[in-house]
Amino acid sequence: MKRLLALVFATLSLASVASAKFYVGIEAGYLGQTVTDAYPTKSGFSTISTGKIGDIIKGNTAYYGKGFAIAGILGQEANFGLVGLRWGLGLGYSTVDFDDGKNWNQEVFSTELSFDMILNFVNKGNFSFGIFGGIGTQYQLALNSYAGLDNVHTLGFDGRVGLTTLLARHHRMEVYAKLPFAEVTNKYEQGDKQTLGGGAKSFIGASYKYVF
Repeated sequence: MKRLLALVFATLSLASVASAKFYVGIEAGYLGQTVTDAYPTKSGFSTISTGKIGDIIKGNTAYYGKGFAIAGILGQEANFGLVGLRWGLGLGYSTVDFDDGKNWNQEVFSTELSFDMILNFVNKGNFSFGIFGGIGTQYQLALNSYAGLDNVHTLGFDGRVGLTTLLARHHRMEVYAKLPFAEVTNKYEQGDKQTLGGGAKSFIGASYKYVF
């Protein structure tokens, strides 16, 4: 956790220098959504095992659904030649269908704060191409149509990796994937209508950002 906070602080510090540029954009993609624990028996921060991540990718979990997500994002990026840093704040919506014999769905509203490092293989000022990796923390409100499952709040952390290119100095296009690695839950008490439960998702998508 200390290393995570150090990375966040370094990203915000470097992205605030004069060379940093603001951006706005949109992202969309395909996701696999699961409720890892609708009624947690304990509170706190916990990591998601590699076995559970594999099950999420394969769809071998209870309450597993597939759907599409779209989000708007704004943030700031700073470029230092071969290396770039950025942060972003996104607001999103997704709809997920669950095919477990009960035919129900989730409407998910989310907000995400992300931090990335960009490694440019080519950077000519008005054009660049490279890869990026980073972390994000996401709060979600999942509204369930299934009467046997309460609505769930989730707070999770994911890793991000993808390809990025900048065209004509202002147009950044990316393809990327996200996988969960940790979550925060709050112990469920009898009578709670909405609880901070466990939830995770795999995501693959694309984004467009206009860099000012």
